[in-house]
Amino acid sequence: MKESRKKFEKYLMKFETDITNLNSCFQLFEHLNKSLSSRRKEMEIAKCFFTIILNSLLTNIIITICRLYENYDGKKRSEINLNRFLNFIEQNNKMIFPKSIKYKIINEDKEEIKKQETTLEKIFVWRDKYLAHTDNKYLLNFTQLSEDNPINFDELQSLIEIAKETVNKYCKLYKNDFIIFDIVNVYDIDNIFYSLTKELKNS
Repeated sequence: MKESRKKFEKYLMKFETDITNLNSCFQLFEHLNKSLSSRRKEMEIAKCFFTIILNSLLTNIIITICRLYENYDGKKRSEINLNRFLNFIEQNNKMIFPKSIKYKIINEDKEEIKKQETTLEKIFVWRDKYLAHTDNKYLLNFTQLSEDNPINFDELQSLIEIAKETVNKYCKLYKNDFIIFDIVNVYDIDNIFYSLTKELKNS
């Protein structure tokens, strides 16, 4: 019983770190993309900097989502992901929770992840054939990758929300508490925009 709870808590700690980082990167990435129209002049002052930041954020988002949803297709890859988390809960249900959880609840969460298969397939192509490895088809051809595997903000946000809700559901059942997956001042970048706006006005 003690070992099962230790492993469960290890899952929670890892998910708290990964999902908080993912959520913050996504919020900042979305904010910067919206700023491309409202703050274009400011961003053009440091075009290289903002390009690198946007690319790095997107890479982090894709890689982290893939890590969280590994094994969605039944292939065994990483040790700590949502699918293995749910399997572990199913196998150690009575040893982890004060009150045993109905298997129907766990299966519903597994089915919810399966429903995301179409989106996940596209995201895994981004990781496996462009970001982590280089496929000849997409070598120096980002446009082709985007056309073949289009991903939008709503799809990314939906996967993040499912991860947050899934982890918090079992966190609450375990210790009647939940994780806040937010970082304070994620929009500190606006302070840089403010300084760049002042520079534009004074130039």
